[in-house]
Amino acid sequence: MNVQLKAYSKLWVFYLFVFMMVLGIAENIRSVFVPMIKAELNIKDQAISGLMMIGTLGSVIFQFVGGFLLTKIGYRYVYHLACLLCILPLLFIFQLNQYWTWLLFFFILHSGFTIFSLATNALVPRMGKHAPVLLNITHGCYGLGAMLSPWVASFFTDHPGDWKNAYLWIAGLFLSLWLMLLILGNRGYRTSSAQLNQEHISPVLIIKNPFVWLFAVLFGTAISAEVATSSWMVNYLVEVKKWNQEQSSFYLFLFFALFTSGRLVGGFVVQKIGELKAVKISMLLSISALVLGLILPSPYEILLAISGIFFSVIFPSMVIVLNGFFKKYQSHILGIVASFALLIYLLFNGFIGYFNDHYSKEYSFYLMPISMCIALICLLIVEYFIKKAKQVEL
Repeated sequence: MNVQLKAYSKLWVFYLFVFMMVLGIAENIRSVFVPMIKAELNIKDQAISGLMMIGTLGSVIFQFVGGFLLTKIGYRYVYHLACLLCILPLLFIFQLNQYWTWLLFFFILHSGFTIFSLATNALVPRMGKHAPVLLNITHGCYGLGAMLSPWVASFFTDHPGDWKNAYLWIAGLFLSLWLMLLILGNRGYRTSSAQLNQEHISPVLIIKNPFVWLFAVLFGTAISAEVATSSWMVNYLVEVKKWNQEQSSFYLFLFFALFTSGRLVGGFVVQKIGELKAVKISMLLSISALVLGLILPSPYEILLAISGIFFSVIFPSMVIVLNGFFKKYQSHILGIVASFALLIYLLFNGFIGYFNDHYSKEYSFYLMPISMCIALICLLIVEYFIKKAKQVEL
């Protein structure tokens, strides 16, 4: 798809930055609320994994169809759909009093997150030579929101009233973003029907390509390590290290603070040394930080939080690598790769919950560096083929 941006409209870039920040708050605030959800529903870690898994299932479905939605209706209407899916479940937060209602909540909400992220990850890499910087800053704004999520959660838990009010507040932010989208309209970019139709391709043809599967495992294992580290860190520190909620939440805040800082400045580093090299170095450093944080005595748990800065540039840089690896149909390929990657994360996250309840909450955290090791092996295979052929056609 040949997206025409009018000087890469500052309004649209600003909109993507703000939306990503709100999305970061909305998605990661759950880490702090996990104990509250467990207490309210009287459930264990495996059931919490079920909530995360069903949210990931929504992401899998919409990642798979997202690329094809972009070619049918274009970016603007996909962003409208994302806003709708983000707002609706949040408005019913006080009606969630049974486990199945929470399952539906996470399914719809994460579907909205996914629709927006896919469109943005397909749009930004087309913004010329500054795409690596812009994509890292865009995801840096997500990290900024994630960094703020413990503070937002603490504000609502420390003040009179129900902690669920936090989700109503987030609904108001998404509603404001929807209104902003209506004001923006088509200003800043446009796509013609002819351009959209030029990128029609059968998903079967994409799925048959072995390189697509290689990237799916690469993305899936890297995402699993990154997201599971932040999702389970508070639970690990509280239940294994016996820390209090405030101290554990601060470490989650530190993780996202470093994660955000890395993305905000990492794009310039990535642009200088190259995406592939940047991802390799980051993966090695993240593995080292996680392993040392787990095997060394206190106070080296701080390395778990420090791993955030090493995770920061991995995903956006991998998106750039994927877009350069395939000659055409990048939006479709990214959607299908991301859907299978999230399916890997869904199974990975479910296994962590099962392992926590039936074996060991301590040793389950070792799955994060193991997952990143698998991602590194896949990356080295990708690098080998990049050296042999610069682009792949389906």
